[in-house]
Amino acid sequence: MRNYEYAYNNIDVPIGIRAPLFDFFTALCKDLNLSFLEYKAIIAFTSLSLVSFTIRKNVCFYTLVLALYMIYPFMGIVTQIRNGLAAAIVIYTIFNFINDPNHSSIKYIIGIFIACMFHYSAIIYIFFLLSKRNFSNKKLFAFILFFLGFILISTNTNILFNVFSSFISNQTVLSYLDINSSMESRALYNSLPTQILTISGHLLGFSIFYLIYLSYKNLLNRAGNIPSTNYYFYYDDKTLSLLFRFFTFSLCLIPLYLLSPTYFRLFKNILLILYIFLSQYSFLERAVLSKHTQSNALIFITVIYAILVFSISAYTVGGAIDTLNSFSFSFE
Repeated sequence: MRNYEYAYNNIDVPIGIRAPLFDFFTALCKDLNLSFLEYKAIIAFTSLSLVSFTIRKNVCFYTLVLALYMIYPFMGIVTQIRNGLAAAIVIYTIFNFINDPNHSSIKYIIGIFIACMFHYSAIIYIFFLLSKRNFSNKKLFAFILFFLGFILISTNTNILFNVFSSFISNQTVLSYLDINSSMESRALYNSLPTQILTISGHLLGFSIFYLIYLSYKNLLNRAGNIPSTNYYFYYDDKTLSLLFRFFTFSLCLIPLYLLSPTYFRLFKNILLILYIFLSQYSFLERAVLSKHTQSNALIFITVIYAILVFSISAYTVGGAIDTLNSFSFSFE
């Protein structure tokens, strides 16, 4: 957060373009003579408003989703202000894509492009469009292995930086591509335990999503062909399968954790999918099952997971105290 404060208070000092829309917004706030506290409060309000709108648009039990979101990743979204804005746009774009009967690729690409104008890392979500195709588990696993091999080759040869540095001058973009320098600068906190923790956090989140997916499908089979108006909102089998493939595709992010735990933000940004999915399932469960057969087990497991993944994230980024200090609006 101190880097953002320095950049905001010294906006005339050339530091390179971080992201066009974010830089434009920063310059606008500076021209309005807003303090840094006011500036980051506006950003936080914007991000959280878009997140809240997405939640309310997709679930009935939105308080459950908000409670889980407050546990994790709320602090990280607010402290990483550029990534927070991009994450809010990404999650809104994803659910527009899922809910769109035509699953428009053009609208999805436009949404991700806008997110990239706040944080370039959002470009990775373009590849999630492949979830429109009905990949088998074998093909998906093969793709993950291929991506892992590519990461290992890139680590040894730095091929991405060597290729793109010849025609890209933006240092922010090049810093993401310079894998060797990135690994050297992050070697102190990218230990084997850290890598294991981040990978475990992702796999555990996917496992919970898979449990909800199986339970959701079972409820749909028991409910039969009932109009969605009876249940406020729920996914049919086709849309449910698309959502499952989309979230499963996030497993392709795991090889990036070998480079740096900071890439866990790419999974953190879409973790709201898990929470919204859980809330939808809980509402559908209460509509389909009798009261004595309902269970809060999945809610309890997800709450424990949110607490656990917050602890993992706080540890891997350098400690919970630093996270809390950078989050605070009142400690200025």
